[in-house]
Amino acid sequence: YSGEKERERRRIIHQLVQQLLDSDYRTVSDHKTLLHLSLIPYHKDRWLGHISIVTTFPSLPVVKFLLSCRASVNAIDNDHYTPLHDFVLNDYKHFLHLQWIDIENIFRLLINSGAHLDAIAHGRTPEDCAKNTRFQRLFEAHPIQLHLKCICARLIQKEKINYINSIPTHLQSFIEMH
Repeated sequence: YSGEKERERRRIIHQLVQQLLDSDYRTVSDHKTLLHLSLIPYHKDRWLGHISIVTTFPSLPVVKFLLSCRASVNAIDNDHYTPLHDFVLNDYKHFLHLQWIDIENIFRLLINSGAHLDAIAHGRTPEDCAKNTRFQRLFEAHPIQLHLKCICARLIQKEKINYINSIPTHLQSFIEMH
């Protein structure tokens, strides 16, 4: 019975996080999503009684969970950064080998979840933003494969074609990403 209760509790949490993500809540200052935030390095140690609680981001389980709840892997913030841009902007020099295994798995998870390698922020793709040579090797292993819709979006941006109010909102954000 307790296994059933646990499954129900997990299902409810999953559903609540899905609703939160579907509401598209963002940070006020820079318009980042929960997925953006989960990929920015953060480390905190704190004590609860005699128990040490360590919180470290990026976190593979958190990223997996957010993506399972339909987090937008290509959402853009105020700087037009996608979660992948934010992720590779850090060098992670202080990370140990085992932590790098998670970093590489997060990278692959983002790519396999549809992260656009050709997304442009300030004229730079995520690969252009990568600060660590390990990321450069990961990008080399996952070359950009442009889809026709991405080529069209880039052409619209390059030629500065006015598309606002001419196409659906979700397509506008797709074009802005390129």
